[in-house]
Amino acid sequence: MMKIRIRIIMIDKKNKLHPKEYFRIAPFKKHIQKTRPHIHHGYLEIVYLFKGTGSHIIDDQSYSMDKPCISIIKNGQVHHWDLSTEADGYVILIQKDFFPQCNDAELEELAEKLSRYDYIEIKEPQSVTSLYTVLNNEYPTNNHILLHSLLKAIFSKTVEHVSLPQPIKKHQNDYKTFFNLIDNHVEKERTVSYYATLMHTTPQNLNSICKKCVGLSASRIIADVIIKRSKRLLKYSSLSVNEISYQMNFKDPSHFVKFFKRITQQTPNGYRKMNE
Repeated sequence: MMKIRIRIIMIDKKNKLHPKEYFRIAPFKKHIQKTRPHIHHGYLEIVYLFKGTGSHIIDDQSYSMDKPCISIIKNGQVHHWDLSTEADGYVILIQKDFFPQCNDAELEELAEKLSRYDYIEIKEPQSVTSLYTVLNNEYPTNNHILLHSLLKAIFSKTVEHVSLPQPIKKHQNDYKTFFNLIDNHVEKERTVSYYATLMHTTPQNLNSICKKCVGLSASRIIADVIIKRSKRLLKYSSLSVNEISYQMNFKDPSHFVKFFKRITQQTPNGYRKMNE
């Protein structure tokens, strides 16, 4: 395979949590209006805004902040703010080791459900705002049992605002394992059979699990992850299309272009020019 020299990736990296800080809530900084695209590593960020106007851009999707809403920024996603008025709300940061540390399977399951979304409109904000306010007020007490219970209540209340499939628990766990494997290996392997082998199952069974959990085939989930990562590089880096194709482990750039166009209905260069 052709060796390439990687140029600088023009994405700011931020880590707002201390290494031993598993969880934090704070009011949204009202002076924030426009920020540079940046990426978070190792933690989940949940932003609830009940006041404000403008946009929140997560990867290549722009979401309106004109109504009460929750934004969910996962590990590795690129996002930035383009607010036109002062916003009001709360920010929750959760370290990746938080759930094993708190040992609450129900809380972890709720977080996994919410992590399927980038944006959730809150149609009845009064009770959600109250829960966030109580959690923020109780945060300094460091009462872990109370804080975890309030966090669970917030997640549970948020889930009520979305329509989520309800697969049995075994399928949920298998899907989570599959998605974590993709996250770690997709730049080297993109075949369903590879991940099925790692999970000691068949491609047919893995495909069935994915359809029951999220309504998509295993190959489509893999493709979507490849496209998301490729779009980040096209939008936020100076890498050429050829370099991106090799980084995503396509042996021939023309195959990458065909793959990208088949999924997105546009070429990589077309996507990049549209986002300049």
